[in-house]
Amino acid sequence: MYNVMGEFMQQFYIGKKLNINDEYLFDKDDSHHIKNVLRMNKGETVRLVFEKDAYLAKIDYLNKEPFAVVFEVDEYKRDLNCKITLIQGLIKLDKWDLILQKATEFGVSQIVPLYSSRVNLKKDIVINKKERWEKIVVEACKQCKRESIVLVNDLINIDDCKNFMSEINLVAYELDFNKNNNILNYLKSNKSVTIIIGCEGGFSESEIKKLNDIGFLNVGLGKRILRAESASMYALSLISAINEA
Repeated sequence: MYNVMGEFMQQFYIGKKLNINDEYLFDKDDSHHIKNVLRMNKGETVRLVFEKDAYLAKIDYLNKEPFAVVFEVDEYKRDLNCKITLIQGLIKLDKWDLILQKATEFGVSQIVPLYSSRVNLKKDIVINKKERWEKIVVEACKQCKRESIVLVNDLINIDDCKNFMSEINLVAYELDFNKNNNILNYLKSNKSVTIIIGCEGGFSESEIKKLNDIGFLNVGLGKRILRAESASMYALSLISAINEA
């Protein structure tokens, strides 16, 4: 992120509301990062975010410990104007990490890992990954300078998808594409969206029927068969583009 003076700014999430001229003391982890990783100097600008509020502040030091002094409220917001839920079938963990990062950058509100019949991973491999996944999305949130932190949900099954319905509810199905069910035909600005993307093997016909019965509509993502991670990025980029304001 660059301010009007062309200065790059790091972002930190904080735990309280601030005012102009307030001093903010960083927690242990952020202090270490500022001092020993970023090696920030006195006078450098940072962006502090509490919930939907953002502040510009200058770094200072007291007894070699960093703190920040607020000098401006940052009115520029980067969050999208609608809630986006990505229900993503689990895939190979390196590609899963990529989806977490890129989905965050595209503006999703929450990511829901889905264990479907064709997932090629054992549940016990991923059951304790949530803390790591949360760290990935927090770092991605900082990088793209969004105000809200993406929620990473617990692992669900097909039947649980009914608990994550939005105003628009879609499932990408590679065997059902025509000009009438193109995803673009269903997206509307300012409407919340839940999009379901399958794992590498996609969904079985019975799973698609179950999702349709719940209320999810089949949509196509084009004539070509996309990899799971590509499908997520493609769909989210379209949703994001329609809701950028």
